[in-house]
Amino acid sequence: MKYILNFVPILCLILIGCAGIVPPAGGPLDTVPPTIISTFPTQNATCVRPGKITLEFSEYVDRNSVQDAIFISPYVGSLEYSWSGTEVDITFSDSLRANTTYVVTVGTDVIDLNNQNRMAQAYTLAFSTGDSIDHGIIAGKVVNPKPEGILLFAYRLDGIQIDTLNPIHTRPDFITQTGKGGNFSLQNIPDGSYRLLAVRDEIRNYLYDPGMDEYGVPFKDIHLDKHNRLIGNVLLQMSKEDTTHLGLMSAQSRDNRHVSLRFNKALSRFSVRTGAFEIIDSLSNEMVTVRDWFSQSQQLSSLILVTDTLRAGAKYIVGVSALRAEAGDSLLAPQRDIFFEAPAGRDTLRPRIQHFMPGDSARNVPFSISPELQFDDAVIRDSLEKGFTLLDSNKVRVEGAFEWLHGATVSYRPLRQLRSAEWYTAELRGKSVIDYAGNVMRDSVVRHRFRTVNALQLSSISGVVVDSTNEKGDFVILATEVNISVAPTYMAVADATGAFIIQNLPEGKYLLQTFRDREGKRIYSPGKPYPYQSAARFAVYPDTVKLRARWPLEGIKIELK
Repeated sequence: MKYILNFVPILCLILIGCAGIVPPAGGPLDTVPPTIISTFPTQNATCVRPGKITLEFSEYVDRNSVQDAIFISPYVGSLEYSWSGTEVDITFSDSLRANTTYVVTVGTDVIDLNNQNRMAQAYTLAFSTGDSIDHGIIAGKVVNPKPEGILLFAYRLDGIQIDTLNPIHTRPDFITQTGKGGNFSLQNIPDGSYRLLAVRDEIRNYLYDPGMDEYGVPFKDIHLDKHNRLIGNVLLQMSKEDTTHLGLMSAQSRDNRHVSLRFNKALSRFSVRTGAFEIIDSLSNEMVTVRDWFSQSQQLSSLILVTDTLRAGAKYIVGVSALRAEAGDSLLAPQRDIFFEAPAGRDTLRPRIQHFMPGDSARNVPFSISPELQFDDAVIRDSLEKGFTLLDSNKVRVEGAFEWLHGATVSYRPLRQLRSAEWYTAELRGKSVIDYAGNVMRDSVVRHRFRTVNALQLSSISGVVVDSTNEKGDFVILATEVNISVAPTYMAVADATGAFIIQNLPEGKYLLQTFRDREGKRIYSPGKPYPYQSAARFAVYPDTVKLRARWPLEGIKIELK
């Protein structure tokens, strides 16, 4: 028993000695991010050719996170790590080149052990094997809802065929990582021309993987020389390539008048028309007429064709052609390899309204409202247009035009802006609405009354967009309410002088941004990493603006630097 008692404290000492290094427990919650407090070589050291690099952190950090966040440019071969407390030695397999500036970047993926705090900004250590050090800097910001941790790749363009630079296969010459808010700084790089690429590198191979990685490109390549070694205000927005080809995946019929189609990606609604589809009886080879189409989802990855009567039990072939995906690519060739069998059931269901906007008794409705009706089936368009009326408070008809999204969804756009603080009535005589099988809507009359917003509760933002370049395209200005879960975005287009005004805005806080609409589609052009296409120029107003009712905000200047 004596020997057992003497053994217990010895065993405890052994167990304590074998335990991993952990920070002390207790105390207030740690919210301080880790930093690097010393290095070897020292910052901007010259005439050094170290056999290792040493970094000391301000606290205990997750070692794996450090190893995933170290980038050394130019390439020095494979790296090995040796730890002692908060200090790490990094050795490399290749010898260092003479008269070369080396840049060690520690990215923001580094986290501490105490509370998983990330480094706030990427850290850069520069040293030179020669007697001088490069001082070029490229700095900017990645604009994205989740901007932290994105990698910035810089490729030297000097001495190469620029068109052959393919980031899918070529690793960058310099790397850094975005910090808090998406800010980044590539430091201590030599004079020359560079192509910049932001990549959310999912598998950390320092290559761009289309379809997997998000990317961002600027509006032009960057040049550093002795006259200008600091390029700032470089802005990038993230996007993602869709690398799959559009295709029809399946077809099935729920009754003798409807055929449901499912595609592998969302369709562009501008390419969908009845002539893009063929329904062919596989036995008689006779064509079945497609009367209309509709969809029950916002993303047109599935849609329903309304046809003439299908023969019960017959097998049909579906053919599709001339369709385009929302992302822009088209079907490579007409497709005619999907079959379905027609059921015996008939379409006997009356059409029903699924959504009527604005809702009955709605208030503060924008002047620009276009009342919208959505049905559970396609209806004969003339029958609805004859049965719909929009009346003002004096029971006078408001003239307008019908705009059909597809056979089951239609909006009524007034030809003139609705008046302030006035009650309107959108009315549909249900007995006039008929679907393609002859079923009549059950409701006799459906009425929705709504009141427009009082103009005295609204305001406006006006100003000017300034761009010193000769880029083409209108300036599109977007105002987005902040601190709102589903934030509406208001749009305006500047005139030839760059002046703009965004009207009828409710009071609140807004984020303003602008871009050059070089394709005339009123959407931002993100460019492409390969084959390379530059992105459209854009800018974000540096501060959110606070708007008060009846107090127009004027003199806003948005500059594309």
